[in-house]
Amino acid sequence: MDGTSTFFRLNIFYMFNRSLPEPCYTLTDRRVNRFCHAKCWLSGIYHPLYDVVRYCFHCERWFHTACMFEISKQNVVNMLRRDIKWIPTLDRDDIFWWDLVSAPIQRAPLSWLPGVAPFPSSFERYLWVAKYYHYRTGQPPLPNVSAWARRIEFPDLPPGMLREAGKSARYICPDCSRCI
Repeated sequence: MDGTSTFFRLNIFYMFNRSLPEPCYTLTDRRVNRFCHAKCWLSGIYHPLYDVVRYCFHCERWFHTACMFEISKQNVVNMLRRDIKWIPTLDRDDIFWWDLVSAPIQRAPLSWLPGVAPFPSSFERYLWVAKYYHYRTGQPPLPNVSAWARRIEFPDLPPGMLREAGKSARYICPDCSRCI
């Protein structure tokens, strides 16, 4: 890790790009850019003050929303059912679990909101744990989601987080064709 790295995790470096006048970053892994994909319209560069990016849990990669195709509202539920391989019942815990594992992991600039610091938002710390559990087991935690959340000390979710996440546009991952 050198002086330009601002983030480090499992051989992935979050590096400040000094060649541009505004703060922007690239994710590199052994000197290979790991942000977005080969046909990235924005050259694999992340501008936290402008870019909206989505994380693909399966590819373990961030993508610019501008570099992906949006899924029509009519196809979102079918694609999510295909990807999640589980359909909730009308039980409250099942619906809550569906909301957790189907919600997109996104970072978007917040600088346009009054009184909010201009850094990216992300629900990854909440959603990644649920997605990991679901894809490992194929079902919600038993006997119920609330007991599981308390047992693993899952943080309280911000009010309205899942409701807002459910309204957002969905995209097709350029690498694995899943709904993100």
